[in-house]
Amino acid sequence: MKQYIIGFIIGIIIAILGSLAIFQQNNKNSNSVQLFQKHGKTNPQLRTENSINNIISQQNEKNLEIIQQSNQNFIQNESGNVILKGQFYSMKNFPVSQTNVTLQVQGTQIQVQETDSTGFYHFKFNAINEFKQKNIDSVLCVIKLNVGNEIIGSYSYTLTKEITEVKSTVIDFGIKIIPSRKIQTTQLQGCVIDNDKKPIVGANVTVTYQTSIVLDIQSQLTDNQGCFILKNELTYFDVIIGIIEIYKQNYIQYTSKNDPQFKNTYGGAPLQIDYKYTLKTPIQMEIHYAQLNLNYLIQDQYNQPLQNINIFLYILSKDETIRANDTAITGKNGIYTYYDKIIYRDQYTVQLQTYTNNLDNSLYTFSISPNKNDSNLFERNSTITLTPRLFHGYIQGSVTNAHKQSLQYAFIDLQLEIENENKLFHKRSQVDKNGFFKISFDAYEGEKYQGNYTITAQGYQTYQSKNLELTLNQNQFRISNQNITLKGQGC
Repeated sequence: MKQYIIGFIIGIIIAILGSLAIFQQNNKNSNSVQLFQKHGKTNPQLRTENSINNIISQQNEKNLEIIQQSNQNFIQNESGNVILKGQFYSMKNFPVSQTNVTLQVQGTQIQVQETDSTGFYHFKFNAINEFKQKNIDSVLCVIKLNVGNEIIGSYSYTLTKEITEVKSTVIDFGIKIIPSRKIQTTQLQGCVIDNDKKPIVGANVTVTYQTSIVLDIQSQLTDNQGCFILKNELTYFDVIIGIIEIYKQNYIQYTSKNDPQFKNTYGGAPLQIDYKYTLKTPIQMEIHYAQLNLNYLIQDQYNQPLQNINIFLYILSKDETIRANDTAITGKNGIYTYYDKIIYRDQYTVQLQTYTNNLDNSLYTFSISPNKNDSNLFERNSTITLTPRLFHGYIQGSVTNAHKQSLQYAFIDLQLEIENENKLFHKRSQVDKNGFFKISFDAYEGEKYQGNYTITAQGYQTYQSKNLELTLNQNQFRISNQNITLKGQGC
């Protein structure tokens, strides 16, 4: 029972130590976020740094789980288990990640591991054997961080801890900033141009200085000549690589990792000897274009394709200057297509105007922004229906018998057909008590109608008019004074 209580108390102490470590790390992360935010919203590197913070946050949760599980094991297992943990940061508060850390106990290396993305390491071993086998009163533990390689140079940083009691314990070194052996002043400069060899002003240049670890991240906007000059003070290494990234709206982001001139220098500008580097030629950024595809079907009120429709297209930039224009005439299928390249992440207004005689010509305006869903394609498929002007037509007259007497309640049937389109129009009307009739209909300007009308009345022969050919426009769309005499059936 007594051993259980002692083990329980040890577990509580370990949990408190673990919580303090997490608090220290969170506080450190908060400072890192403030450091990162100084670069501003448009800085592409900020996205990378935010990603680092996200990774750190996720890794902290993972580390906490590891610590909690280890503490539980300490309570359950025999005494003498030891955990040594901590984190390494560079001089400018960047995690020393993916770097070898070794654990030596009494001068003998017993474990090697890599720091994770947050610079965290976590060793476990049992100290009982050291005490018993070597018959000593204390055990010396050495944590050794090895930074660099044979190319860029290297150095080591060590932490020591002496264990004087045979018991389960957690040794937390916390966050350690690697001290610099000496400070090296660096300078990296160059210029940025576009496809026309003109300077790009206000491009965001971000340089990540790294060896086997990140030493610093620095940003600057290009000046009126499209040039930049970045000066820094960094921890000394034989070679420091400057990874260059350049961002400017409407341009494809540049990274030195994809530039052939840096393929033999780890994807960046090598800073060595005098630690000054000037780009031999300006960096050319390519305009980021998006494909614009416009497809329109021009049809009439009957959903039939319209031929010989004049199309006028204008593409306007945000400042209403004409970016592009086009004219075309539709063919038999009534299709109008337009293909072009427009600048990615810009906004445009498209004006499409149709024109032809006798039709209700219209101006269609819509906005396009080719960065929707980060797609490099903006496509619009649509239909434009053009309708001729509508006129009201009528045929009127009177119906009498051979004695010039009005025939009441005779029926008039009007049938009209649109020429070459096989569309039939039929309407029936009735003579009033005075023998008069009027049949009204709607007709579109410019269309030709043909047909006839018939008049029927009980006891009389049916009358059928001659073929009607009506070209409907403002001056010819009415037929009046149709005075019809019906003959009796016996005549």
